[in-house]
Amino acid sequence: MRLPFDDDPDAAAASTPGKKNRIPSLEASARRIRGEIRTVQDWIEGLYELWTDVTRVASDIPAAYWPALGTWFDDSYRRYDAALARRSALRRGLRAVEADLAAAEAAEELERVQRVEMAKIAERIGMVEAVVFAATGRPPPGSSFP
Repeated sequence: MRLPFDDDPDAAAASTPGKKNRIPSLEASARRIRGEIRTVQDWIEGLYELWTDVTRVASDIPAAYWPALGTWFDDSYRRYDAALARRSALRRGLRAVEADLAAAEAAEELERVQRVEMAKIAERIGMVEAVVFAATGRPPPGSSFP
């Protein structure tokens, strides 16, 4: 038996007053966080490549530039450390969003199963009422049967 909202999650969410469908929002958050993680990871890799290149040509750099180069390495290392911390925080956030998403999907599936089961029970009750009506000629007390 098909229910009216089985194919339309937005209609199902709208059918329950005060309840929002969180899954699209959580999926969008997960995509945004994954994009930020990629951006930070690309920056980390780019800085590492730059460090490698500078280190490779360090012997060709005049001694007068070494203090500035040392300051640059110190500053870039602080930024690198901050980027690693940001990436870790983003990954923790992503795990939390993915856990919320899994919970929301499980809750939605449970609600769908409950709707299906309730429809089956209602159908069985209707059959019982029909049998009582056929046997007695009148509907059971409190019945919705005509």
